[in-house]
Amino acid sequence: MSCQEISMAEQYVDGELDVTEQSRYEKHLSTCTVCQQEVDSLRELLTGLRALSVGEAPQTSWEDIVFQLQVAPPEDVALEEVITLEHPDEQDVELGLSELPVEVTPAHPKTTRQLYALSGWVVALGVLLFFVWSPRPQKRAPQHRHTLHRAVKRPTQTQAQRDKVALAKVMGRLHQVAAHYEKALKDLSVLAEKKLKGESHRVQMLRQTLATIDKAIEECRDMIKVRPEALGAHKVLHAMYQRKVDLLRDIVLGEI
Repeated sequence: MSCQEISMAEQYVDGELDVTEQSRYEKHLSTCTVCQQEVDSLRELLTGLRALSVGEAPQTSWEDIVFQLQVAPPEDVALEEVITLEHPDEQDVELGLSELPVEVTPAHPKTTRQLYALSGWVVALGVLLFFVWSPRPQKRAPQHRHTLHRAVKRPTQTQAQRDKVALAKVMGRLHQVAAHYEKALKDLSVLAEKKLKGESHRVQMLRQTLATIDKAIEECRDMIKVRPEALGAHKVLHAMYQRKVDLLRDIVLGEI
C-alpha cells in the first residue's frame, strides 16, 4: 500500500516545507501509517549518517605523493607506474575499471547497471598486475670513451638515505588513506544493508558485488606486501575502495 503524499516525506524531514505545508503534512501523518513509517525511516537514516565515525579525509593527493618521489626518486621506483587522479574517468577506462553494474529489479535501472556484469573483473585485474609485476628493461648508461670523468654520477649514501626516508613518508600517507577508506566502508556497509532491509534479492546481489570488489582489494594488498613500492598497486587499491564507497553511498542515499 502506498500514499501519494509519501513524496513529501523527504522534504518534511529536511525542513524544506513552509509553515502551511508542514502543518498540513503533520495532520496527514497522524492518520497515514505509510507516510509515518517513511518519515521514521528517513530520520533513522539521517541519524546514522550523522553518526558516521569516519573522521576527516586525508588531504594528501596523488599529485603531492608523486611530486615527493620526483624530487629525489629511488632507483627501484618506476615513476611511469604512477597514475594521478586528475582524470579518474579516463584512467578507469585504461585500467579496465568501468563501473560495476549489479542485477536488481526492473524498477531500479541504475542498480542493474552498477551491480551486474562482474565477469571481466578478474581478467582486468590480472592484466594490470601483469604489467605492474613484469620486469622493465633498464637503460644502459652512456659510455664516453674519450673522457676521464665518469658518465654517471652515483648518488651518495646520504642521498640514498634521503630517498629512503622520502619513500617511507609516501608509503605512510598511502596507508593513512587506506585506513580512512576501511573505516568509512564499515559504517556504510551497515547502513546499506539496513536500507535494503526486506529486499532479500537486492541484498544478495549487493553482497556478491562487494565480495568481488573485496577480492580485488585483497589481490592488491597481497601485491603491496611483496612490493610496497609498487605505486600502481596502491592506485588500484584506492580505486577499488572508492568504487565500494560510491556503490554503498548511492544505495544509502536512495539513488539506486
